[in-house]
This record gives sequence, structure tokens and C-alpha cells, in this order.
Amino acid sequence: MIAITYFLFALALGIQLKDLADKKYFLFVTFDVWLIICLIIYSSTNFMYFQAFYGKYNEDFSGSYQLIGDTFAFVSILLLCRLATLVHTQKESKKIPIKNNILSYEAIIFVSINLTTITSIIFLFLNSSRASFYSSLPVFFYINYCFFSRIKAKRIYMFISILIVSIIISLLLFNTSFLSYIDFSFLIYNRNLEFITTNNSTSLAGRKNVFIIGFQDIMYSPIIGNYVDRMIDRGKGSYIHNIFGMLQDFGMPAFLSYLCLIIYCMRYFLHSWKSTNYYMNMLFNSIFIFSIVELFVFRYPLGFYLIFVVFGLVLKLTSVSKHIY
Repeated sequence: MIAITYFLFALALGIQLKDLADKKYFLFVTFDVWLIICLIIYSSTNFMYFQAFYGKYNEDFSGSYQLIGDTFAFVSILLLCRLATLVHTQKESKKIPIKNNILSYEAIIFVSINLTTITSIIFLFLNSSRASFYSSLPVFFYINYCFFSRIKAKRIYMFISILIVSIIISLLLFNTSFLSYIDFSFLIYNRNLEFITTNNSTSLAGRKNVFIIGFQDIMYSPIIGNYVDRMIDRGKGSYIHNIFGMLQDFGMPAFLSYLCLIIYCMRYFLHSWKSTNYYMNMLFNSIFIFSIVELFVFRYPLGFYLIFVVFGLVLKLTSVSKHIY
């Protein structure tokens, strides 16, 4: 019931998001929320592990990092898409109050997007939700692609971006005082690095087991699902950790209905993914990419609300008489 409730709120937010994004205060409110979540993650981070711990000794907080990660990724997407679409075209350059120089305006936006992207990646890494962290990376790449396709001096800014990343990596690799501060024996157990560094993950091993058990549930009750029996017998965490969890728990009709909504959103995405001028298209595409990676690889549908923001967005965007691609 709690999940259904916040799904309805997410759907309402998606429907109203276009109108909210047109408000002058939207960018500042989004930045404030983004900054607050950064502070929450920072205050909960143990820098020995480079990982945030929420309610470490309280099981009631065991899933907090997932919701915080998804919400922070969502707010980062809102902020980056808004910044990326602030760049004006050459015809609109006369409207820019910064000495009527479009390159000066682009430079400010360029720095803002780079700092926001790098900071978002760092804090998603610290938050330790692998699903949120890895699902957000292709989205950040897409948003930056849209930004570079809009600006005039593409080669200059691409060169500067590569130079900044190279400098940061060099400082991290060759800064002996920084490296001496990190205890790599703890860092390798960071949730985002555990599987890569140790070639093992208790969480991934557990997910393989519940995947096998989950398909046994599907074979046992393919039409109405096995949600009640699963909760009575095994309780929390025994669901398939991807979209097939919907089929396991609620049966074929619910699964196909859910899948049809996603396919409908996919149709809009295939028409609009190249859009670099219209904020709502870019925002829809970004959240859709993030949601698809989450649902098909990492996340149980009943615990993931952002896909309902996508449903609300596509409902709003397809209801208007004029489409902008």
C-alpha cells in the first residue's frame, strides 16, 4: 500500500513536471534539493570505506541508500537537463545579458554542467547504491552529448573537458599524500567496487539464488503470482531483483500491463532521443534511460517509483496537440 501511494504521487509529479519546469524558481529549488541530499550523503559517509552508512545498527534503515540514490540521481538529472538547455542558439544570442557574447554564456553553463556532473558521480559513488550509480552513468553521458550538440565552440569545450578529466585523474594517481590517506584494504569492500576488486559479492550471489527461486514461483503460479505465499514463507528480499519480479509476485496480466506501459514510453523515446533543444524531451529521455537500466538489471518494480514519473511525463507530453522533437 505504501508503494502504491508513492507511485501515485510520482505519477502526479510526472504529469505536473512540465508546468513546474517552466517556473523561474525551478532551477534554484532543484539546486537546493540537490545540495541538501549531497550534505546528507556527506554527513553519513565513512571515508575509510568511501561509503555512506545509514542507520548502520538499525535494520529499519537497511534500504535507505537505495531510495536516497534513486532520488539523488533523479534530482541530478533534473538539474543537469535544465542547465544543458539554458544554452541559447545563435539567433537568440542577442537576448543574453552577458555582453551579448554567447561564448561567455556558454562558458558559464559549461563549467556548471561539468562541476554538477562530477559532483553527482562522486556522491552517487559515496552513497553506495550500485543500481543508482551505474544506471546514472549512461544518463550523464547522454545529457552531456545533448549539451555539446547545442553549443557553438564544440571542439574547444570538448578539449577542455578532456583536459579537466585528465588533470583530475593525474592528481589522484600521483598525489602521494592523498593515496597514503586511503586504506585500499577497506576501499576494495566499497559496494560499488566489491565485485570488480574481489571478484565476489555476497549480494550478487544472493540475487542469483532468489532469481532461481523466483522462476520456480512463476512456474508454480504464472497467472495470479505468488506474492502472499512469498511474504509468508520467505519475507523481505526474496523477490527477483528486476522487472520479472512483477511477474513473480502479481502474475502474467499485471506483468504484461506494466510492460505495455514501458513499450508505449519506448515509442515516444525512439522519436525524441535525439532532441537537444526541448527541455522536457531531454528530461523524459534521461529518466527513461535511467529507469530502463534499473528495472531490467537491478531493481524490483515495487520498490522503484521513477518509472511512474516517466509514465506521467509521457502522458503529459503526448496529450499536447503540438509535439516538439
